[in-house]
Amino acid sequence: MPLFSKTSIFLILGLIASCTLVPTYDPKVAEKLAQIHVEPMAEREGQILKYALQEAFDPQNLNLDSHYNFSSTYKTKVSRVLSEGSALQTAKGSLSLSGVLTDHSGKVLWSGGLSRSGLFIQHVLPSLSEVARESLWQDLSALIAQDLATLLATILQET
Repeated sequence: MPLFSKTSIFLILGLIASCTLVPTYDPKVAEKLAQIHVEPMAEREGQILKYALQEAFDPQNLNLDSHYNFSSTYKTKVSRVLSEGSALQTAKGSLSLSGVLTDHSGKVLWSGGLSRSGLFIQHVLPSLSEVARESLWQDLSALIAQDLATLLATILQET
């Protein structure tokens, strides 16, 4: 007789997956991450992404003087509808980020890109579709921001 039923295993995995894990960095690296200034980005999706990056770089809100600068461009895409119902449609969205991290002298410390994609529900009512899209961009922005923070932490640890 198994120790856990299949249902309880799925429940436990679901609870673990829903947790937001924030990496803990060496204090010196965390301080360097908090010193990254994120350049403004255009449009609503850019504002969402900028906020997610600021949150990932400085989760403790240290608000230190900027010694590094992160400038970027991003691209959003909504792919074709994957399935249709009477009132709901499932669609795929993706968010790509290209960026450059420089120090105060302008020396490039990192340049590259990251991308994430996910599914969302489009409603027949346009106002609900916008809510679903914004929620998707928030989720994808948070994932990209956390990936980028982890990557930059490794780079800044070596500087």
